[in-house]
Amino acid sequence: MALKTSDAKRNLIVISSGLTLLLLMATISSFMLFRNLQTRQSTAVVGAGVIQLDNPVNVQDIVLTHINKGETALQAFRGKTIIAFFGYTNCPDICPITLLDLAEIYQEWGEPEDVQIMMITVDAERDTPEVMQTYVENFHPSFLGFSGTDSQIINATKQFFVGFAKQPSGLMLHTDSIFVIDKEGLLQRLYAQDKIEQLATDFKHLSN
Repeated sequence: MALKTSDAKRNLIVISSGLTLLLLMATISSFMLFRNLQTRQSTAVVGAGVIQLDNPVNVQDIVLTHINKGETALQAFRGKTIIAFFGYTNCPDICPITLLDLAEIYQEWGEPEDVQIMMITVDAERDTPEVMQTYVENFHPSFLGFSGTDSQIINATKQFFVGFAKQPSGLMLHTDSIFVIDKEGLLQRLYAQDKIEQLATDFKHLSN
């Protein structure tokens, strides 16, 4: 059963110096992602924290592993709009809050069958395919969780301009943007964390 967004969010708000530092590091990672995009290709800034790629990236050939589907290329979702997020199941804040927000947005959209929301791990060592799927289903039963081999995850993160690094504490520093892949398998748009509400209002444009 999906978690109730308001109750779950209140339970996830933990104020500590360690988490504040982690959030700062995630913000820096997101900033570096946007800088990386701007240097690697021409981009159109739709608004602060939202980027439309002038040269959309074909991500159909990215192969990941799902507990039920086995090794799966993103091409298998051709005909659907994909909303993708990179994270890990031991994440104390950003990942669960993002999935709660995406679950709420998906429900607001009417849970359309031609939209697939997925989370891809940056911590394949701990996040097996089974662990990933069990985790995302806590937020919505239609969400998909993907893991993979180290090489599969590295390839996926490169294609999505995602950076990640494991900290001595076991926590992962990672890019926390939300990615939109169109029905042709092209990475079209990126949203920063504080622009999730805009993602919700952009639905009609993004799903065409």
